[in-house]
Amino acid sequence: LACIAVYLFVSGQRAIGRTNAFQGVLMLVVAWAVGLWALHSATGGLDVGALFTRLQAEHGEFLTLPGAGGDMSFSFWTTSVIVSMFSFMPPVWTQWMSASSARTIRRSATWLPTYYVVILPMVVVGFIGIFALPDLARADTVVLEYAMQHLPVVLVGLLGAGTLAASMSSSEPFIHSVALSWSKDVLQPLLKLTDATTGRLARWMILPLMALVIAPLAIAEPGSLVMILLVGLGFATQVMPAFIGMFLWPRASKLGVLAGIVAGFLVTVAFTTLWKHPLGIHAGFWGLMINLPVFVIVSLVTAPTPADVVERFFRIAAPHGLTRLGDGNVHRPSDCLQQ
Repeated sequence: LACIAVYLFVSGQRAIGRTNAFQGVLMLVVAWAVGLWALHSATGGLDVGALFTRLQAEHGEFLTLPGAGGDMSFSFWTTSVIVSMFSFMPPVWTQWMSASSARTIRRSATWLPTYYVVILPMVVVGFIGIFALPDLARADTVVLEYAMQHLPVVLVGLLGAGTLAASMSSSEPFIHSVALSWSKDVLQPLLKLTDATTGRLARWMILPLMALVIAPLAIAEPGSLVMILLVGLGFATQVMPAFIGMFLWPRASKLGVLAGIVAGFLVTVAFTTLWKHPLGIHAGFWGLMINLPVFVIVSLVTAPTPADVVERFFRIAAPHGLTRLGDGNVHRPSDCLQQ
């Protein structure tokens, strides 16, 4: 955490990009080295099919819902996938806005699915752990535990480095984004700060975030990594109506977006802490189902965004797809193209 704080303080988004590039290469090499070695040590070969044949025969409950632990019902699995699909993480938006060009964003989005090339061998090791570590207390430690018991010390060291790299590349964009958002979006308009002061404040805010929020939560370990991620995605999904309003429905109003986010946030909090996932449906999905109608209704009963603001936005975002039609109204690009 101290290391992350230093390079975020010094270089911000540029440091995130450069360290992620190095960490990505390291994780790719280490993940496949560990995955193939573990597969060979567990099965005597490199045939993944043999592993799943044995798994189906001896522990088939791990291949079907609700899983061996009975904690992943069909409804929770399905709504978790939906929530994951429609979540908009703040760091992703920050990275889009800091790209040097549209071509950079396009190239980044094209290469993003290669992340799953890193995940595949780790999934294999996880299934191997079902046989090799039947009494494991925490499923999210399976790779490290298996490596320490069955793999050469060099691979264990590299896996530790790769795991650290993975945690750094996951946490650093969120820390940076939170510091930026509090400084730029909250404190600057509230306190009437200059851009220079806001920039310095964003740098210094990283340090108390590390010391007072992130470190205590990491030490306390409030839950498994998977469930922590799913909770976070439930809240991130509540931003989806804002994106609908920005890019697809210009009639949406600021009050409609805010009302929907607040309603969805409160429902997600209640169904995460007080009544956990009613009917086995992800709390974030419940929040989104409340968020969307509130967003639409409040937008329709409140004043729309002025036409000149909408036009100015789409002139920048889609300069070849927006025209003012004969009725004097500004229409979304698809409407204009049809006309």
